[in-house]
Amino acid sequence: MPWFSDVGLVYGSDNAPIDVALRRANEGDLSAEAAQLLATINLASIRVQIAFRDFPAERRRLFEGLKAIANNGLVGQHPHPKTALIDFENFKISVAAAADIIRGRFLSQTIVVNLIAIAIALFLLAIWLPMHGLVFTNVATALATCSGTAGAPSVCADAPIRLALELAGWTTFDNAPGAEVVKTFRIASNLAGAALLAFVGIALGLLLIGFLRNRLISYDNFDSIFRYRMAPSLYLLFISCLGLTVLAIVGFNIVVLGVGNLNLNDVLENPAIGIMIGLLCSISEPFVSALVVRQLRPSEKGGD
Repeated sequence: MPWFSDVGLVYGSDNAPIDVALRRANEGDLSAEAAQLLATINLASIRVQIAFRDFPAERRRLFEGLKAIANNGLVGQHPHPKTALIDFENFKISVAAAADIIRGRFLSQTIVVNLIAIAIALFLLAIWLPMHGLVFTNVATALATCSGTAGAPSVCADAPIRLALELAGWTTFDNAPGAEVVKTFRIASNLAGAALLAFVGIALGLLLIGFLRNRLISYDNFDSIFRYRMAPSLYLLFISCLGLTVLAIVGFNIVVLGVGNLNLNDVLENPAIGIMIGLLCSISEPFVSALVVRQLRPSEKGGD
């Protein structure tokens, strides 16, 4: 008696297969080879369906291969499970080849998305950097030499200093802010610069990971190239949100974090550290994500 009388495919909403369906012919026990083949096909079906969910053409081709293997090894009066298991080794090569094609598409999208992100961040940095220097360097000079002195030294009449005060919202030296106010605005500006540099670091890190991840694709690792099933643009958004969260955590000293001898908590004094925070978030995302979740859990503080 045959184990299965027929094999077919279950189709999804995109008219591409999502599963292999076998019709049982009798309740007899499967041979060891047939049981192994059935388990192998079921597992492969799940992995292919998930990994190639957004790629119906590749999914259709691979499921047709699985159907042929199931038909050869499990269906009919004289199935050949041993031969089918050998055929499955060739199927593994087909899966890896299909995944490599998809990886190439993902890599192309990753390059385009992250190069655009870097260009936008650099453009904004080109605006931020001179503004930051103009406002805070010249305001500091104004506070040191001009505040409260109506007829002050000639430097007080320099256009950069007056422009700096105007940009900061103070139109006269007598209304110039105190040093603490300037310090607060400097920290805010440093934070903005660090965020832009972190964005550059994130995009650079994602480009690096895109090139390095699964350079040699096999059946064992083919589904790991599709990180969280996210398109490159959505994954960039996720890592950017993670980077901003880490920037806030280290900026407010919620956790002390370092890379080598570099203390990332100094980011509000040195915005250039932002690029290292971005690289850390993109390259070591699982570690950083776990750290963020762990550190942001609320804790109850007892009162006296």
